[in-house]
Amino acid sequence: MREIRFRGRDVNTDQWLYGYLSWYESPEKGLFINGKHVIPESVGQFTEMKDVDGNDIYEKDILINHKDGTLFQVIYSNCFGGFGTIYLNNKIWGDLFIHLTDMHITRFGLKLLKNHEEKI
Repeated sequence: MREIRFRGRDVNTDQWLYGYLSWYESPEKGLFINGKHVIPESVGQFTEMKDVDGNDIYEKDILINHKDGTLFQVIYSNCFGGFGTIYLNNKIWGDLFIHLTDMHITRFGLKLLKNHEEKI
């Protein structure tokens, strides 16, 4: 069975929260993880994949190929029906979507560089 969990930053403490995602209209409108209000832009779903060092990979994370410095951002594509990566610093292949698989991670030696809100 798929493990569906999310990550997002708490609006009050700015700490990462991990767990189930919910939406409430009142009394406080917004997205919540484990019942705590989170910043909507920070929310990302767990991809069920790990980098070459065993770190969990979430939607919007930045991955790096340490062999050549190529950066990838993890996205979800409705068109392709799953998680994948797009190049961040490669002008030729910038729009190329590559499905996020164990083979892709191993072949490129992908490591988690930063979560999507940290500066590179």
